[in-house]
Amino acid sequence: MDIVGIDAALKLVELFGGLDHFGIPKAQAISVALRNSKIREEWPTLSQRQLALKYGLTERQVRKILAVEQQEESRQMGLF
Repeated sequence: MDIVGIDAALKLVELFGGLDHFGIPKAQAISVALRNSKIREEWPTLSQRQLALKYGLTERQVRKILAVEQQEESRQMGLF
């Protein structure tokens, strides 16, 4: 109750009371998408190494993120 407050806790009990457990989705997918978008935006000014260090990734992971964008652009250009 300390984290969400008494009113929110009461609403959760009202909605989910009596259940053994219920799932709360993580925001991980959105966080990863936002991070990847920032990496793509910063790519022209920062090196792959700098991006990897900044975001706690390996250079290989950064290359994969950048490669996905290039593949999507190529696919879209093929539509025209």
